Amino acid sequence: MKKFEGGFANRQSHESSGNHEVEQVKPNEASMTAMCGVAKVWNQRRSVMLSPNNIDDNHPKQYEDQTANANQFLTHEYAYERSEILKNPEYVGVNLDSIIVNGQIALADRYRQTHNIDDLPQRYRNFGVERVDKFISDQDSLMGKFDEYVQSFNGQLKHARIHQTAHLSPLGMGNAVRSDGSVVIAPEFVRQVNILQQAGVSDLMVTAELYNDRDGNQIDGYLTGQQRQDYINMISQLVDLVGDNLVIELGNETNTNIRNDDGYSMSAVYIEPDKYAEFYRDVASQLKQRYPNLRLAPAGTAFADYQYLKSVLDGIGDDSLVDVISCHPYRGAVDGVSRKPEESDKTVPYFVEEQWLVDLASQHGAEYRIGEIAYGGRDQQAAHENLDRDLQHSADLGIVANIWPRTGLPF
Repeated sequence: MKKFEGGFANRQSHESSGNHEVEQVKPNEASMTAMCGVAKVWNQRRSVMLSPNNIDDNHPKQYEDQTANANQFLTHEYAYERSEILKNPEYVGVNLDSIIVNGQIALADRYRQTHNIDDLPQRYRNFGVERVDKFISDQDSLMGKFDEYVQSFNGQLKHARIHQTAHLSPLGMGNAVRSDGSVVIAPEFVRQVNILQQAGVSDLMVTAELYNDRDGNQIDGYLTGQQRQDYINMISQLVDLVGDNLVIELGNETNTNIRNDDGYSMSAVYIEPDKYAEFYRDVASQLKQRYPNLRLAPAGTAFADYQYLKSVLDGIGDDSLVDVISCHPYRGAVDGVSRKPEESDKTVPYFVEEQWLVDLASQHGAEYRIGEIAYGGRDQQAAHENLDRDLQHSADLGIVANIWPRTGLPF
């Protein structure tokens, strides 16, 4: 079934312009965008708050507030998102990012095969033995917390998207594909997928990253030759391990470049739509031949980039290869403008672009969904109100939306 059950049956009609070509998102060499800022600022803030070296006698509560419960996923930054999902589980889900489905597990798994730091890809070797050893020692605790978090939904979590950002992704070639071409997906990652499936997640979307090759070298995202075959083998191995009841997203935000400052992470790699369409068509054709029931999706776009998605779908030219399309419309409110930072004069509100995207998906027999949605800012109450409003709006239209990563963060 190509569309999520319920699909667009409740879709309301909106007035929208018939000229979709006029005010569209153009490819950019972006400075840091909002969604990248969420993850970066949160990780920085969290690491400072939880580091014993940054706790002093004058601020004891700062540490206590973050450790009052052994599982932070059940309180504080995750509590609001969980309440939103439980309010409308048929259409609201969660993105599982690098804090929940911990990306360090893949690096730890690759290292512990030999306990030789030189067996890691070159870019990871300066992590140091002690740091990687700690990744390994943390695994049982992380798995236990993850399981507890998932079970806290009491079987009501139906939709989830696993998006492991950047180079530490367990489903990225730098970690899953060994130098000899063999594929080893970290067993903890497989266990996490199994936990989600057993807990009742019937709509699981997994992003297969396009950031680096088997040796950890940065790639431009347009895979050719052996890189492309490695990528297909990596996805095939995951499907063989966990089954084909998945949506595999081939890359993430390929309509923009977003680079972090830490020297390792890359949150998005821009690929020209014609090149991405050729890549997608080839990879999807091979995967569909192997796994006819596997659902596939082009990379979700940063913001509501109708023109990029339209160009990609036109380039693919085979609707049987596309089951889902999605975007990440970070904005102030449901009627706020969804745009890239340099497009300050763009005034098309998201709900108009949303109608374009719903229609685009319908034309190609695919489901439209919101892959990521979140709000930032220091006014947490306003962020919650905006998110609540948007999620209700999407649910009224029968559109699945996944929250990522948390609300109320300063960016």
